[in-house]
Amino acid sequence: MIIRGPVLAFFVVVCLAATSCEKLPPPEGGGGEGRLNATKFADSIPLEYGRLIAATPNSSNPRWVTLWFEKADQTIVVIGVDQQTWQVWTEPHLIGRK
Repeated sequence: MIIRGPVLAFFVVVCLAATSCEKLPPPEGGGGEGRLNATKFADSIPLEYGRLIAATPNSSNPRWVTLWFEKADQTIVVIGVDQQTWQVWTEPHLIGRK
């Protein structure tokens, strides 16, 4: 009997929240999918990226995998590879280390 009041209040709040929802307007600037500039390497990923240390899945797009490399100076190089077309980001992301 004591739980009945809070449970009823919870359902009233959920019903009010559900009925007050409305669709958001589309984002300004057209919205849509972002585009990555991609390129195809003829036969391999350049050795200048360094030693491959990890490969992680991309949570927002399962077709893409993120490859993590370490250069000799311990700079981290991050690139993305599309597993279906073998396209690679044209510009690698560099993460410096101290």
